[in-house]
Amino acid sequence: MTVSERLAVRAPVPVALIESSIGLSGSTMSLSVLVRRLDRERFEPHVVVAREDQREYVRGVAGLVAERIAPRPRGAERSGKVAALRDLLAVTIPYANALRRFVRRHGIRLIHQNNGFDVAAILAARWTGVPVVAYQRGREWNSSLVRRLAPMATRYIANSQVTRENLLELGIPPAQVNVVYPPVDLERFDPDRPAAPALRRPAFRIPADAPCVGIVGQLQAWKGHKLFLRAFAQVLRTVPEAWACIVGAPPVGGEAYERELHELAEALGVSHRVVFAGFVGDVPSALQLFDVVVHATIEPEPFGRVI
Repeated sequence: MTVSERLAVRAPVPVALIESSIGLSGSTMSLSVLVRRLDRERFEPHVVVAREDQREYVRGVAGLVAERIAPRPRGAERSGKVAALRDLLAVTIPYANALRRFVRRHGIRLIHQNNGFDVAAILAARWTGVPVVAYQRGREWNSSLVRRLAPMATRYIANSQVTRENLLELGIPPAQVNVVYPPVDLERFDPDRPAAPALRRPAFRIPADAPCVGIVGQLQAWKGHKLFLRAFAQVLRTVPEAWACIVGAPPVGGEAYERELHELAEALGVSHRVVFAGFVGDVPSALQLFDVVVHATIEPEPFGRVI
């Protein structure tokens, strides 16, 4: 091998991909697709997750064992500068220190923060001198701390033009923001691909010939599940053989909303025709349960993966 050939051969760049969301949702799915498709001759991915279910999902989809580094639970919901300072000292800085140690242990040369602006990731990047790219997946909280620290990220990837506009409103220079839509592996959505046995209609007691409407998404109020249930109650009056299916689970701390949905289904008299399937990682199979997919968000959605 000549000198020029040896110089051309470079080791893959170690990259830390940090998933710090409060639940298993579309951001983890997008990250897993990204990791699976990365050119391993150019990049060496090291994934950090906050939750055990996220680690299991990344291992199943991307074939990579992620390390779990979870921020400490925050105290009771309080507002004001004292509460913010307490969270900074008790939660954010210890988490940033754990990320800093991870970055140094693996010789990381680039940090990919998978959930947009994050104070801990910014601090870890500053302390290690490693650039950080933040994948912004929605509107960012407009506070003095965010406006001060957000421009410290090396670059932002916005998941839509609307998200990009929000970042510009925070004072981030336009040249620092690029729009890249979240990845979707279209091969998995082949309509001729058989659904997994555990996700076929018999598993949920849905008759094969019954019309079924479904909604997919994390159980959060703004996703419009209550609107979906009220609409289904009206459908059932004219299509009495219809069924409805809700696919998704609540994030940490959102269990009360899930209970509200069950109670609403009971109050509307439709609980006998509503299936709560919980979290489903195999979305293509889940979609095959439905004749109609409903997207019912009641607030603007930055990028609807379901659509």
